[in-house]
Amino acid sequence: MLSRLLWVVSLYIIYSFNILSIELNPVIFRFSLENPKTQELSVINSKDKSARYKVSLQRPENQKDPDLYMGEWVRYYPKILSVPPKSTRVVRFRVTPPKGKTLKDGEYRAYLILEELPKKEDMVTAKENTEKEGNQMDLKLNTMLRYSLSLYGEKGEIKPQLEFEKFKITQDKEKQDRIRLKSKVTNRGNTSQRTAAYITFKKANGEKSKEPTEVVLPICIRENTAIIDVPVDKPEEDIQAVDILIRYWAPNKIGDIVIEQKNVRL
Repeated sequence: MLSRLLWVVSLYIIYSFNILSIELNPVIFRFSLENPKTQELSVINSKDKSARYKVSLQRPENQKDPDLYMGEWVRYYPKILSVPPKSTRVVRFRVTPPKGKTLKDGEYRAYLILEELPKKEDMVTAKENTEKEGNQMDLKLNTMLRYSLSLYGEKGEIKPQLEFEKFKITQDKEKQDRIRLKSKVTNRGNTSQRTAAYITFKKANGEKSKEPTEVVLPICIRENTAIIDVPVDKPEEDIQAVDILIRYWAPNKIGDIVIEQKNVRL
């Protein structure tokens, strides 16, 4: 007999969201580990019903070096957060590295997790109706939400460094008026980096496109490699060469990488 069924939806947040009348502010935290301060997360419940959340920490799955996980240094309150209808409550936390511990320069990470807790009246129930409908189940299905917010702690000198390789521009297989930018990028620095490509198309006579085409690329996390495969609108002209300016953003730093591809036929 099926007695309970719970559907948990995990929502991983990059910049901001407002879903199912629950709003979190901010959704990303970045702070110094050398000058610890109390951080505050506002949980805004605009629904007509109260909500309860279990608060916890989690190590990112793509974090290879366990020494870069700072979840064990986090002290937070409350462990269980109750938010009445049309109200706002605050989760406070502080990240303090252990005294005497030698830290590498760069970025440390953790996820702050808010997991919605079900109420008794909202628990999924099921019963077997053998009298009227044989073995059919009467199910009530509810959705419980799980929010994951990124915490970034910084220590010492931040050194962004990206390595791009195997750049390709190919025809999109599904749409003739679209091409694809493909590459592999490895983060050799000590911090996560946002990136974008600015593509200038050149015709055989040397004439360039009036404005570069901007393409947002995936965020490249410290210690990780990202595969780039993004669509780009195809220009009408016969293209001979392509200039690609890669711009990356790290905390308080912006850098450029210029890549040129010749003998490109689109």
